[in-house]
Amino acid sequence: MSIFTKPINDIKYEDVIDFCEKDQMPEGSFLEYKEDFPPDNEKLAKTIAAFANTQGGVLLIGVDERDGRPIPPYAGIQHRDKLYERVEDIIFGNIRPPVFCEIQVAPNSDKTKAFIVVRVPQSNDAHFLNKDRATYIRTGRSSHPEDVATPQHVEWLVDRRKRSVELREQIRFKAEERFLNACSLYSIGKEGLKGLCSVSIIPLYPQKPLATYQEVPKIIEKIKTQSNYFCTDYPFYFYEAKRVQGGISQFGKAEEAAKRFSFSHFWELNHFGFFLHKECIVAEIPNMLSVAGQEKPKIPEITKPKIISLICLSCKTALKFYRELGYWGVLRFQIRIENILGAIPPIGWAYRSDSCKVIDNDIQSSREFSFKELEDNLENIVTGILHEVFWSIGVQEEEKNIKDAIRKVEPL
Repeated sequence: MSIFTKPINDIKYEDVIDFCEKDQMPEGSFLEYKEDFPPDNEKLAKTIAAFANTQGGVLLIGVDERDGRPIPPYAGIQHRDKLYERVEDIIFGNIRPPVFCEIQVAPNSDKTKAFIVVRVPQSNDAHFLNKDRATYIRTGRSSHPEDVATPQHVEWLVDRRKRSVELREQIRFKAEERFLNACSLYSIGKEGLKGLCSVSIIPLYPQKPLATYQEVPKIIEKIKTQSNYFCTDYPFYFYEAKRVQGGISQFGKAEEAAKRFSFSHFWELNHFGFFLHKECIVAEIPNMLSVAGQEKPKIPEITKPKIISLICLSCKTALKFYRELGYWGVLRFQIRIENILGAIPPIGWAYRSDSCKVIDNDIQSSREFSFKELEDNLENIVTGILHEVFWSIGVQEEEKNIKDAIRKVEPL
């Protein structure tokens, strides 16, 4: 875990040194270094308020920087009493409404030096400074990291949760609509979407594009060089990706030789940081339980490796996508599996009976995690998602077995 995700009270002096030495992460929208407390407390308050008004961030006091990157020696500031209280006084004395931050004073072994880690959450309020009554936002520019919010942005901040949720759902709705339009073009109806599994990931409270729509294809090209996600070895014919509003979308139609599924895949990425991936995870297979002299009837079975691969690939691709976008905030993950009533879960039995069949027509789940949590804890996040999915379709799998299956099907 890093200083972004480690429990705040567990962060030690050495953790900050390791972070500075190994990561060499530049200042930006989510991170700022301070060699010491600035003479003007309001300067520190402005940074904290701007983080809260934008997408949250981490402030490290005791780390010098050059051109936005930390420079050695990483020694910290002089350790003294009431450093924690000093940070609180700056926040509560200068910011309205106050921002409730996580604060950790991390001293060295002989308690002569210390780093101060201030973790600022993304807020649903608009925070302003007492002195000039101005509301600041984080710009990410090293020369001008904070700026006064425009009246339109202040209005957005005041009602951010509602507006962002509406925007988030609008983005998702348009992508789903494009998928259904593609199905219609190829005459794929509901029966052709048996076991349709959708995985989507998007910033929790999207506000504005994280890149230009022209940059999205370039980002996808970079992802392609890091992963085989967009050029798999499955026997499908992949139609050329299409430019759509804000990004890129692709619908893969299955060849006649691969008619176990009516389509191979659908994915979309856009400049708001929205990622969507769809596949069918139910295939018709012969039932081992048959009457002599008759053709073995086929039954719909949920394919376990396909679920594992889909979720793993989606999370890995999203990780690369947000790294290229420079987004470090909170993400909303959502999975939905539709049209599975009567399907057989992957339980490994040779003979299937009606008692095995799934009795839900669709299942869905959502969760939230930060980019750094996804980066630092990818396998455990994917394992938790898969454990819930398997449970929901009637399969009780131990987490150890799920991790073994992940490493076999799609190593993280």
